[in-house]
Amino acid sequence: MKLPVLSFEESFLLVKESQIKDNRYGAAATILKRHQNELLETCSELFQIRNEAFKHKHLIEIFRLDIPYKRSETKENNYEEIGEAFAKWKLLADLVKPYQK
Repeated sequence: MKLPVLSFEESFLLVKESQIKDNRYGAAATILKRHQNELLETCSELFQIRNEAFKHKHLIEIFRLDIPYKRSETKENNYEEIGEAFAKWKLLADLVKPYQK
């Protein structure tokens, strides 16, 4: 029996809280494939709250947030939209640098 695909919220909760490494990375793969924009928004918000950001350091490693490459969909986006998305991912990479191991 095939299980339904998890929503972004369900997948992100697994990445944040699961003690099982395969579950964390499996959920992360789903997020990177289907929910890139939600990931960008959520992580940007989490790492702007200074006293909370250290709780989420493991997200930097799992999603490689410290590397500024564009993870968002490029299909049906024009050059300008792709550039804007990259700028947002770069801003997030700069934001997480102080929280790296």
